[in-house]
Amino acid sequence: MAPLLASLLLLPLPAPALIPSFAPDLSSSDAFPSVPLDTSRRTSSRLAEQYELRAANAASLSSLLTRPTLPTAASAPVLSLSLYLLSGSRSTPLARPLSKLLPPSSPYRADLAAGYLASPPLPIALLLLAAYALLSLPAAALLLLLSSGDDRTCLQLSVLLLIAAGLLELARVDSRLKPSPRGEAEAAERLREEFWAFAGERLREDAEASCHREDVLRAFRRFHPQYRTGGVEDLQVERQLADWLRERGRGLSGAGFARGVRVEEDKLDSVF
Repeated sequence: MAPLLASLLLLPLPAPALIPSFAPDLSSSDAFPSVPLDTSRRTSSRLAEQYELRAANAASLSSLLTRPTLPTAASAPVLSLSLYLLSGSRSTPLARPLSKLLPPSSPYRADLAAGYLASPPLPIALLLLAAYALLSLPAAALLLLLSSGDDRTCLQLSVLLLIAAGLLELARVDSRLKPSPRGEAEAAERLREEFWAFAGERLREDAEASCHREDVLRAFRRFHPQYRTGGVEDLQVERQLADWLRERGRGLSGAGFARGVRVEEDKLDSVF
């Protein structure tokens, strides 16, 4: 009896392979899934259009220089202007080598050698135009290659590049990273000297004082009689004030106050 019970205990209990409530439907069928006929036709036509477009793009890429399309031809001048702006417009690196073609007494060559910004004369302007026209051809080919030969996409990318180049050029001008013409640079240097002379006489550093920029502007115009009725913009004087404060580790607040600086009263103003 004991061996029989032991053999029954050692036998494994039968268990279901899958829980009945969670058993999936394992039935199969050899029939293809039903797909609407219209969907198959649309897919085939779309694939055919993509193949034809790819072939046309390859053909337009190979015929860029031989038979350019209208969008491709329009991309070249847009890219020329974009490259001109990206390289700094009148301060382009090509200007100084081309200026050596002019005589040494040329004002344009002298201004570039001194680091000033100058407008190129007609011969140099034509050479710059030809140079950037040639540079636009490989740039157009590169954009056409990146756009898989789509000439319209190439034109759109050229326009976007022109917008970005224009914004970059404006940022250079606003941040004063571009050189100035000789006349403007000399006027700015003269204004700097005049402001520093005014600051040495009328501006004093005082940890407990503060002054507004309008007070500095009025005092500066009273100090220099030639600027009492104009002659210089307020923004130019404010830039000189900002540079003067920056050299002393100070600055203007958002409201225009300079802390730690006071404007010393003029003796003539105290009399009258």
